[in-house]
Amino acid sequence: MVLAELAYNDDIINVSELKKNWPLWGERARNKPVTILYKDDPLTLISRKYIGELTKKMYYTNLIVNFCQGYLEDKSGRRGALPWAAYLKSADRRIFLRELMSAYEESYAKDNLMIIQNVVDDWKATAEVESNPRLAKALMADEDSSQYIEIKD
Repeated sequence: MVLAELAYNDDIINVSELKKNWPLWGERARNKPVTILYKDDPLTLISRKYIGELTKKMYYTNLIVNFCQGYLEDKSGRRGALPWAAYLKSADRRIFLRELMSAYEESYAKDNLMIIQNVVDDWKATAEVESNPRLAKALMADEDSSQYIEIKD
């Protein structure tokens, strides 16, 4: 579903209808916006949860669009919305971009924005490791299992 459709999928009523059936319209506004035609400026009743979800969707949409614009202008990602992506190898940045677009599509289809956040968090952690060669070396080092400590329940 497109963001604009979500924002304007409302019931439109006049003030007298609102006064006459306030409990009905108040309850309906919990699930979807209700617009009241009042003089020349329509007013909308909308639940905080609904507007919060719209705000999050707008945030992630802007983040992804800005990252894509930065990526197209500067393949390093330094000027994009996610500057840490510049630390990813070129091939990894392309994979990240594909995964980000896929997560965006899936998150809207499932109405679950954490799908996007999880992809961003995972790739940010990868970029942090790649930005610090000492950390990368330490993480990739073979461990001596004889120094492990057994934890007993």
